[in-house]
Amino acid sequence: RNICQMLPNLKHKGFRGLGRRIKTQMLRVLPSAALAKNSLRFLKRCTKPSRQEFQRTSLAIGVGFLIMGSIGFAVKLIHIPITSILMS
Repeated sequence: RNICQMLPNLKHKGFRGLGRRIKTQMLRVLPSAALAKNSLRFLKRCTKPSRQEFQRTSLAIGVGFLIMGSIGFAVKLIHIPITSILMS
């Protein structure tokens, strides 16, 4: 069967609101359509950060990099003497 024959005539007065119901059912059947709808809604709500917000975020990320680098450096400093003791 042709899919157009299976769908009702949405312009008929008795089918008001049916288009919305069909659309919600199609969103349940096709998860990719729901993902696309949610993604577009998310992109519409996104805004460019202010200068102050960007600076705070950059500072927080920089401090995180510094802390993680310091931890990695300390572990490496401890690891070098332990491996030299075990290997000799």
